[in-house]
Amino acid sequence: MKKTRWNDYERYLVLADNSDGKLRPSWQAYLKFKELKNAIGMISKSSGNKYVLGDSNKIYDKKITSTDANNILDNIYECVWNNKTAKLFSIASQLGINLKTS
Repeated sequence: MKKTRWNDYERYLVLADNSDGKLRPSWQAYLKFKELKNAIGMISKSSGNKYVLGDSNKIYDKKITSTDANNILDNIYECVWNNKTAKLFSIASQLGINLKTS
């Protein structure tokens, strides 16, 4: 099947495989990853040094730039793991999301 037809979970599994063990290839980790991806999406759309996340409208300081966030989102879509993609861990840490556990 062509990559353009993959669903988000299938993309995540390939990305996890390409991450050399940095992402856990499980459904539970994927659900956490979806939260993280949402936050990265908010960062990519926000200007300034802060972003707002979730229904609680909690405000966070940006750990990465909007450009970095867009690069990460592109890499996620293309299932590419590199040093730019790894920047997602700074956001995961900020939000208390552990992608290495089930």
